[in-house]
Amino acid sequence: MIDTFKIAHYLDHQGEIPKYNLQYLRYYFEFDIVDAPAHNALGDIRVLEVIFDYYFEKMLTIKSTPEAAILEMIKISAEPILIRKFNFGKYSGQWVEEVAKKDAGYLKWLLGEKNKARENGEDEDTNWIYTLRYHLNEKPTLF
Repeated sequence: MIDTFKIAHYLDHQGEIPKYNLQYLRYYFEFDIVDAPAHNALGDIRVLEVIFDYYFEKMLTIKSTPEAAILEMIKISAEPILIRKFNFGKYSGQWVEEVAKKDAGYLKWLLGEKNKARENGEDEDTNWIYTLRYHLNEKPTLF
């Protein structure tokens, strides 16, 4: 399985893209996709195809062969990502690493909330849990 959300995040080293969902990336990169309305299964597939092709080409600049690029994309997709920036809350737009230095209490609180939501079956946000554990110097585990 290849997760374009994780691939987009991985390749955005500078944290310039505010969101990584399909429709956001479509408009961010100004892809002109015919007959691809948002929240429509066929439309989402058409958008996914264009976004996948875009990131595959980017991955080819890092890996020398199509096979190596695909294997790297599969590897990235199989693991939780280390989120770089907050895209919500009082620290929206700020680097998680910087917030960890100045307000570790916030990260501890957020980790508690994410763990509660996961335990209650409300949200399985493994990427945020992994990120928060990492920045709180806890041993991040793969889920």
